[in-house]
Amino acid sequence: MSWPSGRLLPSDAELYHEGGWLNDVCILYYFDVLLYDEYSRHKNWEHLLLVDPSTAFAIRFEDDEEDLALLIDGLRVQDRRCLIVPLNDNSDPALPCGGAHWSLLVLSRTALSRPWSGVYYDSAAGRKMPSWVSGVGKKLTNSDVRIAVGECSKQSNCSDCGVYVLEFAKRILQASLLGDGTPANLLGVLPRDVSILRETILESIHKNGGRASR
Repeated sequence: MSWPSGRLLPSDAELYHEGGWLNDVCILYYFDVLLYDEYSRHKNWEHLLLVDPSTAFAIRFEDDEEDLALLIDGLRVQDRRCLIVPLNDNSDPALPCGGAHWSLLVLSRTALSRPWSGVYYDSAAGRKMPSWVSGVGKKLTNSDVRIAVGECSKQSNCSDCGVYVLEFAKRILQASLLGDGTPANLLGVLPRDVSILRETILESIHKNGGRASR
């Protein structure tokens, strides 16, 4: 199934079923669902950006200034007040589909003229924030960003990290665009919320003509 930002293969769609570990295409597909199906007409949507996970991965490892500028220029960071960045723990830049865990970096500022701050969310209990996360924040914002570790719900298995990232991103968007200024409640994400999100995405694929049912 093709959509504006890519192509979802049947093998990708299968990963949304219980027990599936989401890859970068799975993350990107739901980000586009949020954009095109839910929030694209919101007046403040342009202030936020859901970063393509493959772009975030490339930025992490890109050290050439010109190539880094090419990656970042298209994101229009100068026009954004919130960047939602999915992070993969893959340590091999030659293996873009590797890694075993997803986490989330949220960079925000109260106004375009204000400095950036960051919060890092990880649904795996006991994991520390990797040292390279601050480097991603610095490259994206061209500034030294102070990044705090945010409180969030924890997964109970080894396969749901990507779905937690999507649920966190969804709640952050809802709070930013539709809320009253109260921060998103990421401690309230329950296992059933994760299961429901998997089902919701599968329904979206079926609605859009993809093959993801069993």
